Amino acid sequence: MSNHIFTSLLEALEEEYGSVTQAELANALKVTQPTISNWKNGGEPSKRNLKKLIEFFRAHHAATLVKPLLEFQPIQPVKSGNEWRFSAEQNVINHIKEETEKRHGLYLFYDSSGHAIYLGKTEASLYGEAKQRLKATPNRGTYVPIKTTKPQMGQVARYLSAYEVTNVAAVKNLESFMLRAFANDLRNKNGGKFKPSM
Repeated sequence: MSNHIFTSLLEALEEEYGSVTQAELANALKVTQPTISNWKNGGEPSKRNLKKLIEFFRAHHAATLVKPLLEFQPIQPVKSGNEWRFSAEQNVINHIKEETEKRHGLYLFYDSSGHAIYLGKTEASLYGEAKQRLKATPNRGTYVPIKTTKPQMGQVARYLSAYEVTNVAAVKNLESFMLRAFANDLRNKNGGKFKPSM
């Protein structure tokens, strides 16, 4: 076994799944923090402990894959020229932007009764994608007494939820799963397509 296998493996796992504290590692592997320090400095952990390290990171990754950013955030979209804004109130816009601009993942729009009407995904900025979607026309119309109209999303969306998906590769499949699970409720134009595994 090479002298720094633990350090190399730990660095690779942290690069892939995010860093953890030495105390979390010690607790997960059921060893002391000095033992972790020893391994980082060239000590040789057992094969069993290396397997436990990999399992710990898998579990840690699964537990942190989806992170709520906003849930049922009230919005009152207003039209500004050809664009839509989430609200006339700048503090609402700032809050949404601060929470979602530099994150990728999934977002949901809800109507005034709290029913989910649209699920979207992005591997770039949740803020930019959701703002852009306010201009879109949902797949199914909204019933009004005289006729069925197809309003823009900004006319019917009253709440926004946004979730960061920490692994970009999972975004597409999570969206596809949710679109299939709620196929009769959402107004998306397609049912999503699962991304094949490598």
